[in-house]
Amino acid sequence: MRYLLNNRSFRHLILLEMLYDKGWLTTKSMSQKLGLAERLIRSDLEDLNCNANFFKLEYSRKKGFCIRFFSNYSKNAIYMYILRDSTEFRLLEMLAFNVPFSAYKLCEELYISKSTLNRLVHTLNEKLSVCNIHITSSPFKICGDELRIRQFLINLVLEKYQKSSAVFSTEQLTFSNELLALYENKITKISNINREKLKVGIIVACIRTSNNHYIDMKPINDNDLFKVILDNPFFVAKFQALFDLEIQPQSLQQVFAILYDSREKDIKQVNMEAENNGDSLFFDKDYCKCDEFLMKLSSKLEIEIPNREFVLQELFNEMNRLYKNNGVLFNKHKDFITDVTIEITDFYRVFSKVFREFFNQGMYSEELIYKLSYCVLIRWENLIKDLKKKRVVKICLYFNCDERHQLFLADYIKQEYKDECSLVILREEHLKNIKKNRRHYNLVLTDVNGLYIENTDVITFSFFPDKKKWGEIEESIHKVR
Repeated sequence: MRYLLNNRSFRHLILLEMLYDKGWLTTKSMSQKLGLAERLIRSDLEDLNCNANFFKLEYSRKKGFCIRFFSNYSKNAIYMYILRDSTEFRLLEMLAFNVPFSAYKLCEELYISKSTLNRLVHTLNEKLSVCNIHITSSPFKICGDELRIRQFLINLVLEKYQKSSAVFSTEQLTFSNELLALYENKITKISNINREKLKVGIIVACIRTSNNHYIDMKPINDNDLFKVILDNPFFVAKFQALFDLEIQPQSLQQVFAILYDSREKDIKQVNMEAENNGDSLFFDKDYCKCDEFLMKLSSKLEIEIPNREFVLQELFNEMNRLYKNNGVLFNKHKDFITDVTIEITDFYRVFSKVFREFFNQGMYSEELIYKLSYCVLIRWENLIKDLKKKRVVKICLYFNCDERHQLFLADYIKQEYKDECSLVILREEHLKNIKKNRRHYNLVLTDVNGLYIENTDVITFSFFPDKKKWGEIEESIHKVR
């Protein structure tokens, strides 16, 4: 939801991310990358240095600027700072969590004029129209797609504050835990799910429901969990005292929506439920498509999935959740995959390509594909071990020189890289064969200048690789592995 930020906040976010990822950068290089004036960048950096308390801005005449994060802060601090500094997100948080506001009260809380408030609301409504969310006035409140509003609030709390205790009272959090325990006792055990997110989701649902905002859902009346709560004066009183919420089956369904959405569903049970609802073909088709996708992914990676049934069920569940979004400004799953290792980045590249071949691209954002790839990655048994197995690099030696010299080169390279490569020595008359069988080689080492072989690295040196050529060979081998 970065598109909701104003120009200043967005610049600050991009500058902090860029400096965090790249290290030293000059204002000139930042200006070229961002298409902004150097004067504006210097002004933004001075502003950040004065107001942010989680890093130290360093300057060098030659190298430019660099930010040094204090050891007790992580990259998350960037997003916490931007969300707390943004007037747009502060306004949305106030409207979504509280009863309707008057213009006077909002201006007082945000330290802005009424004309600024009107312009801000107008701009946000234009941007939020793609999400089917809008802000009404007289009084001011946020309405529209209730599922997205709750999703936004859950992610906002976790990203902006990190700890739910910074937003909600101890009594609210304790009660939320009690509801979770009751749900597990009466319905099903919750596993493989972020429990903190569920606790926040329950409280968000209580607040939104108490303010008469509802998700459009098919009514559930005959429910053991609802009966236990409605028949227990303690629970009824707690809902009233903590959230000013009168409990009925409809309101309980709203409160527990995130739990029913997050439970780990058994595929057979899902198909049975779907069949009862006259929708079995949809689930069968959806499930089979996930299965085919995993088979294709496994084939592309040339790695078996030893626990395929489990991975399949988890992927199926993740794709069919109502609450799909992962963050407001920070996509942790993307960050994880791009930061961990080259092997995992390669895995995502294959995953993304195969996924887009199998599923409708319009239904799945890049953010969601990162989340689904993370879901498969952490559940696929022994995947990291198999991804990290070194591939044997196939090297072809082709030199116009004495055969003994070629054998010496081959022995030297084998000794240098031990079991990481296999070598083939070809004579001059076999040049056509190299091009014909290029798929069998990852790298060709030769003394022939200007030799080009499609989709195969060619490194040329006269008699023996110098330091620079060894660097090129090392880089090529690393790329293949």
